Amino acid sequence: MGETKENELRNVTFEAIAAGRRAAEDGEVVGVLFGEGAASHAEKMIQYGGRPCHSVGNGGTKQYTTDAYMQAMEQVCEEEQAEGLVIGIHRAVRIWRRDFPERLGSGLITDCVDIEGDGADAHFIRPVYSGKAF
Repeated sequence: MGETKENELRNVTFEAIAAGRRAAEDGEVVGVLFGEGAASHAEKMIQYGGRPCHSVGNGGTKQYTTDAYMQAMEQVCEEEQAEGLVIGIHRAVRIWRRDFPERLGSGLITDCVDIEGDGADAHFIRPVYSGKAF
């Protein structure tokens, strides 16, 4: 899931695509952007390896609401038969991590700062002690 700030893609978007590519091994990484004007950033996400790219910016997703964004993301995940979801530090994560994995029937790994290995051998690195140790 990509993020924009002041109508520019944030670096965390490209970090998420790279992490998804490492974890996906030979699978496809699908980029997703929300909000008005999201489609204008799709080409840049595709250049970094997030294809196909879904831009969700009409209906109930123009202004952020948890339910509308979660429902739209769930629909994209179902359409693409997603095996995982990579989101940077986004305002939605704090709320989504409670409900979204259950809706998708999947697990959840939060606060990762790195991935070691690829595909099925991937290990997700998280900081401990509030980021004071790894």
